[in-house]
Amino acid sequence: MSTIESETQDCTDSRLDGESDPDNVAAHWIDNGVDEPLADGETRYYAVRQTIERELADTQTLAGQKSGRGEHVVIHVLYVRSDGHRAVEREYDARVQELDGSAIVDPAALGSRHPGEFYSSLAVSGESEEPFGIPRSEAIVRALDELHDIQADRDEEGDA
Repeated sequence: MSTIESETQDCTDSRLDGESDPDNVAAHWIDNGVDEPLADGETRYYAVRQTIERELADTQTLAGQKSGRGEHVVIHVLYVRSDGHRAVEREYDARVQELDGSAIVDPAALGSRHPGEFYSSLAVSGESEEPFGIPRSEAIVRALDELHDIQADRDEEGDA
């Protein structure tokens, strides 16, 4: 489960605006997400790593707030090809559940009445989304194995 530790209780912390360190996608995100349908010419990319970005938002951005500061929380999910060498990134709005001194952060789509907005895996053709090359790290190889039961010890052919 992803957590963000609150450094202060009075919300004067300067780290409200920033990004968390990369971490594996939570297993329950994979279990409750869906696989995007795969068509001819598309390659499957798997959700493996995430960062949580907390942005300060002005009152015009947050409906219903009259004054003061608010924050907008976004989850950046890294999807990789099964060989771990190519990736795409998707951004999801987050749902934050505050706890004593920490918060549980999940994609808002997982709690919606319209499931299917959070994808455990994507179908990528290279036309609508341009995959980018990444160095295959131990963290990515481990995440592919633990989350998707994929051994990333082989190279796949193709550009997508």
